[in-house]
Amino acid sequence: MFKDNILYFIIIFSMILNADTIDVLEDNINITSRKKDDVKFAIEVGAKTDFWNAGLQGNVLKYDTEGLFLGFGKLKVKFYDSNVFTIEKYGTLISSNSQSELLADLKSDKNYNSSIDGMKISLQLMKLINFFLDREWLDGLNYEYNTRNFIGSATLLQNSIYWYGQTKNGVAGKDFAILEQGNNLSFKTKFTSHKLFYRFDDVLKGVKGSYTSFGIFDEEWSKPTFVGDTGLNGELPVIFDSNYYSKGISGVIGLKNRDYDLKAYFDYGIDNEMKIIQKGDNYSSYNRDIDMYAWGLKADYRFMDVFNTNSFATDIIVGAGVQYNQITQNGDIELDAETLYGVNAGIEIIF
Repeated sequence: MFKDNILYFIIIFSMILNADTIDVLEDNINITSRKKDDVKFAIEVGAKTDFWNAGLQGNVLKYDTEGLFLGFGKLKVKFYDSNVFTIEKYGTLISSNSQSELLADLKSDKNYNSSIDGMKISLQLMKLINFFLDREWLDGLNYEYNTRNFIGSATLLQNSIYWYGQTKNGVAGKDFAILEQGNNLSFKTKFTSHKLFYRFDDVLKGVKGSYTSFGIFDEEWSKPTFVGDTGLNGELPVIFDSNYYSKGISGVIGLKNRDYDLKAYFDYGIDNEMKIIQKGDNYSSYNRDIDMYAWGLKADYRFMDVFNTNSFATDIIVGAGVQYNQITQNGDIELDAETLYGVNAGIEIIF
């Protein structure tokens, strides 16, 4: 299924990046672009998806995960080159039960900042105030909120103990089931990330468009987990559902111009926990403090003015990103590692 989905997405990229389309740029040199206006509107239509390699679980678990193949349309109001007001409509590109579930999860997340089903409305208030007052108050201050939903299954590679999490005594409390090799554990998870940071521009001498930012982050997610615990005389691995929490500091360095935005970032967790998802008590002997850090790369490229008239301009946007999470205990015992990555593509018409 995933190979078919990836192939489907590659076809979308190929259609968008057709070389004959990009060559139209040469025919538009003498046309005044609408992008020079202080206030402008834009319509963007595109697609994006995320993938998740859920971890390194040795010879105990093998993960298979699926993210949402999202199609979207956006109506945006721009002041200069900043989006200050956006209305977004979205849906799934693939018809399946799992995609319908993921889309429902996304709509539930969006309901926190929109009362319209299947739509998102956002307003960049500080940029709006700065535009009308011709000021730059806290112009570099940014807040990012992001969710990524996944459906997955974990296949047992050997006979294992699955602990239900209803008592604080773990396997000693007889709150478990013995599952045979080949059984599957189905699960859903959501990565929720908050970041608050301040951006500083032109930080590298002689490198125009260079920038850096510093701030704080808060991230959490969940999944079935094996981190080395065993039960029944130490013979069988113990698997349980767990939540991961990480709060810390974040740093970014990047390079941006009219065509592209490239950045690398590093998140270092200061307060990190792995907590068992329990149905009864709030504490388990399996709960533990952990160490966590993450690094990532993100790149967006904009093919400018592929079709341009005095009334509107058309850009093509493509992008990709990857994030690697490393989880250890006591600074040296590797508990887990996982990778998130995604791709996106779209067409924006500015008028």
